Amino acid sequence: MSKAVDKKIQVLEVTGSNVTSVAEHVVMSILLLVRNFLPAHEMIERGDWKVADIARNAFDLEGKVVGTIGAGRIGYRVLQRLKPFDCKELLYYDYNPLPDREFRSTGPRSSSLILLYRRRC
Repeated sequence: MSKAVDKKIQVLEVTGSNVTSVAEHVVMSILLLVRNFLPAHEMIERGDWKVADIARNAFDLEGKVVGTIGAGRIGYRVLQRLKPFDCKELLYYDYNPLPDREFRSTGPRSSSLILLYRRRC
């Protein structure tokens, strides 16, 4: 820090500045995984397109159980963004339960870490 001050470089902490972007990236990553995007993309690059091979291993979020480890600024926003996908259940593990207001808006259920890992979707 002292070197930055000596060179008149500002070092700032901007806590929470990209929580929305990170939450959206997490949801995008979930969709990429469950929809089997990467194998489909690689198949197209090879000049193939066997829809049945891709569809066999692709899933919808609807009716699935999805959980987060953490329900802070980012985890809570991930849960919010998953709600329209009509998941069977949204779970979260966090040391602190969600406040009533946040719980009512997203409806996730608190889970122990062990149960979250063991949960069969």
